[in-house]
Formats: sequence, C-alpha cells, structure tokens
Amino acid sequence: MSKTIQVKGPKLEVVLNRIDKLTADCFPYVNRLFKELAKENLENASVLCNFLEEQQNERNVKSSTVETYIKRLCWLAKHVEKVEKKTWKKMTKEDIQGYLLSHKKSEQEDPKHKWIGSFNSWLSLYIGFFRWIHNHEKHKNRDDWETPECVKIKRLKRPEESTYTPEQMWTAEDHEIFLRYCPDSMYKAFHAMTIDNSARPAGTDPEPARRV
Repeated sequence: MSKTIQVKGPKLEVVLNRIDKLTADCFPYVNRLFKELAKENLENASVLCNFLEEQQNERNVKSSTVETYIKRLCWLAKHVEKVEKKTWKKMTKEDIQGYLLSHKKSEQEDPKHKWIGSFNSWLSLYIGFFRWIHNHEKHKNRDDWETPECVKIKRLKRPEESTYTPEQMWTAEDHEIFLRYCPDSMYKAFHAMTIDNSARPAGTDPEPARRV
C-alpha cells in the first residue's frame, strides 16, 4: 500500500487556488475531489490543471466537461495509487485497463451491458488526455501526435445491436400523432425528414426545415 504524502507549502497553495478557479462553476464535491488529488500527488494535480486550463482557453469547454474530466481522472489516480504512487506519464496500460474493468458487472446486475458503454466512453476520455500528456510538449501540431501504449486498449462491443427495446421505439401511429399535434412547423418538417432518413442525423440537412 502506498503512503499518503501530505504536501504543504506555497506550491500547494498555488495549485489549490488554480483548482478553485477551474471548479468555480462545478459541484462542491468536484472541488473537494480535485483538492484531495493535490494533497496526495501535487504533480498530477498541477498537470491536470494545465490540461484543463488549455481546454478552457482553446476549446471553451463547458463546466460539465471540466467536471467529467476531473472526476474520471481523479478516480483513476485513486485506483492506481492504491498499489503505487505514479505520475500520469508513468501509468501503464495495465493500470488504466484494470481500472476500467473494475466496473465490469455481471449479467444479473446489468443485463443490458450498460457498463460496456461506460467502459468505451471513459476510454475515449483517457485516450484524449493521455495523448495530450505524452505529446503536447514534443509536438505543437496535433497531426504529429501519437497514441501512447498505455491507452492502446480495444473498445468493447455490446452484445445488443441497440440499447432500446421494441417497446421503446415509436410506432407509425406515434409518428402520426406527433405530426398531427406538434404546433411548430419546423419541428414537424425536421421530424418527417428524419423518418425518411431512418433517423440518421448525418443524412439529414436541417436547412430545409428551418425555411418552413
């Protein structure tokens, strides 16, 4: 078991102030979680601050996105540090994959395999973060970035073709009722267009509906 290292001094205070600014619009729990990371591993917290500040400055990410990054990365760090204290750069494929698989559920607990959707969603976030960790100092051009070994993890395939049951799908009668009573002509036009395109957003141009 790794020992908790309490870090004190002006450097910690600087990072805690950065955390307060980054989490100003987040839930209090997110602020506490981030500060716990700073007290356990100041270097990781400082690097995560750098990443989130860059995301806010360059991509103008929402506070909900900041919350998601903080929670998923702090939880990963906590899981890894149960065994060994590590910086982000030293985390391995086994560390990250082990954490993702720790959320695996049995067929009885999760018959629709929602945990697989979570696995793939979290993996996508980790790929983006660790690509930044391993590349941003070496390559300014993102086209030159390489995916590090630690996140070369295969996404899992769900047994179900769809997460929706037949009972949750709209029938022809449901569509007819919507089109009959919807008060907005634009919504009605766009809804009809999506039906014609089998509800594929990529194949539906919303512009004609806006002109209705």
